[in-house]
Amino acid sequence: MGQEIGYCFKCQARVTSADLEKGRGIRQEGRWLCEDCAPQDAAPSADYSRSKPDIRSGTGRIPRATPPASRPGPGKNQLLWIAGGIAVVVIIAVAMLSGTPSEPARAPVERPSRQDPVPEDSPRERAAKAALAKARAVGGSDLDRQIAAYLAAIEAANGTSLQAEARETYDGLVAIRRSAYARELAASDPPLQGHLAREEFKAALELLDVLRKRRSVSDWTDLVNQKADQLRSVADTAFASLREKAADAKRRNLKADVAAVRERVKKWGLPEKADELDRFLAGVAVESDERPWRAIFDGRTIGFLNPQSKSTWAVDNGAVVQLPKGNQAAQSAANIPDGELRIRFQASGVEKLYFTVRQQDEGRYTALWNTVQFSAFEGLPCELIFTLKGDTVVATLNGQPVPLEAYSNPKREGRLQFNVTAKAFRLTALEHRPLPE
Repeated sequence: MGQEIGYCFKCQARVTSADLEKGRGIRQEGRWLCEDCAPQDAAPSADYSRSKPDIRSGTGRIPRATPPASRPGPGKNQLLWIAGGIAVVVIIAVAMLSGTPSEPARAPVERPSRQDPVPEDSPRERAAKAALAKARAVGGSDLDRQIAAYLAAIEAANGTSLQAEARETYDGLVAIRRSAYARELAASDPPLQGHLAREEFKAALELLDVLRKRRSVSDWTDLVNQKADQLRSVADTAFASLREKAADAKRRNLKADVAAVRERVKKWGLPEKADELDRFLAGVAVESDERPWRAIFDGRTIGFLNPQSKSTWAVDNGAVVQLPKGNQAAQSAANIPDGELRIRFQASGVEKLYFTVRQQDEGRYTALWNTVQFSAFEGLPCELIFTLKGDTVVATLNGQPVPLEAYSNPKREGRLQFNVTAKAFRLTALEHRPLPE
């Protein structure tokens, strides 16, 4: 872009105005000759003009290209020049977009398959020339109209000698528009950051709704939607932390702390989050006794597991997680005595999940869930409590009874074992306390 383009009327090699300036070709009587085909003693005639169109910021008139005298088919040199031209446009687009918000991947316009050359005097070639001339005639101040015109020119030039020029120009204009959109949207960052700092998530989303309606072009709406997704992700992260804080306060019967979290979430202006918090807290039971819990998992190491388990389990940010491609069940190194065993965890995308107590060769008690059975707890913090008392073992999940399967002949003591097949699983607490006297 920004220079005249022609083709050697002898070998069809591409020649540009920059080549003429550097003495690597000539133009005489309207015909172009490349450096290899031009006579050694020939000199450029007066019909070559050194004036250049102004295309700064994509506003200049798109330069006209002089077609070759005949086009039997694209030659090797021409293909190399076309490939080089497209590469230059891509490099320019990347440089202009650096430092701006990331943009979603754009599906490329379908490129036609290789076709037989179209004679230069054919109706298709003439239609392509007309479409390209119409695109060049669009005013440089209207970038959207330019892009639409060159898209039409690409369709009209499919399989003709003008196809590469139409495509190259179109790609360059689209890159310029995307860069301009990114800069324009970046101007909304200060007010958005102000809303986020005050946890005004609804106001921030409403601002993005207004910006989205400014244009219907997908290049613009995709950028706005990307910012909206980032904003919702911030709200989700803050909500997860507050939900755990409220649940812990309710377990300890700290009503004022629970009310404070509810009020904070309510001020966000997102009714769905306030409703989700109420539903979650409804399943959290208040702890009515003062018996202390003893931590089996200290939040830092997996020392409570047997050596075989350590090859597929690890600690990540205070939680026990399964290593990628791990399939070895986790098993405690010591037996779990009579008392209450409390397990706090969170899982999503569950296919199979189980916890077993009193694990011995002779038998065990197991709580087991499949995808459907666990769907009500998907992504939610869960509290599983086993009560172990002699030959009796019962369990609850978030205060609701859990059916247990007794295998073979379970004994009065044994180890804890668990395993999961899921997209995500995090065990955050494992505690034990004696039975009430």
